[in-house]
Amino acid sequence: HGADLVIIPTGPSTTVAAAMRQDPSFAANAHLVMMGGALTVPGNVTPWSEANISQDPEATDYLFRHAGDITMVGLDVTLRTLLTAEESARWRASGTRAGRIFADMVDYYIGAYATTSPYLGGCGLHDPLAVAVAADASLVDVLSINLKTDTTGPTRGRTIADETRLSTPATAKVAVGVDSERFVREFVELLETLFSEL
Repeated sequence: HGADLVIIPTGPSTTVAAAMRQDPSFAANAHLVMMGGALTVPGNVTPWSEANISQDPEATDYLFRHAGDITMVGLDVTLRTLLTAEESARWRASGTRAGRIFADMVDYYIGAYATTSPYLGGCGLHDPLAVAVAADASLVDVLSINLKTDTTGPTRGRTIADETRLSTPATAKVAVGVDSERFVREFVELLETLFSEL
């Protein structure tokens, strides 16, 4: 049933924008929950631009201007959903090979964050949060807004309100708050259960 299909882009918007250009009815009817962007916080590639958006700002701008239903799960919320060494230690303590391997990967990622963003104290759960929001929208508080992406100048890649569509019905929702405690707890427990079954 097409209405139930949710597309979760977790990289550049290139392919989804191409599909929308080919089929305007897809653009109007698709339900998108994308990981990317930054509305209320700085970017992580430039002061304005988040990594996924920076790779193809034109495609993201096309999405924002043509999608009928898009939820942006960006750095505003993903940097508040952190895995720490405490969580990876739980997986390691599961005594399973999968738990140990996954804990090693996460510890490596936490180490990278300690270099680039030591103030966070962990690593962001960017893509997992977007998938979780697609399954359970109650995890986040959203701001209904029409968005655009800057495609030129020093702010290239910035995701921001489209000032030309401030009074028209909003086609986008931006996650600006998150129940990080519940999400991280459920994520950790789900993987812990999965590791024990492998």
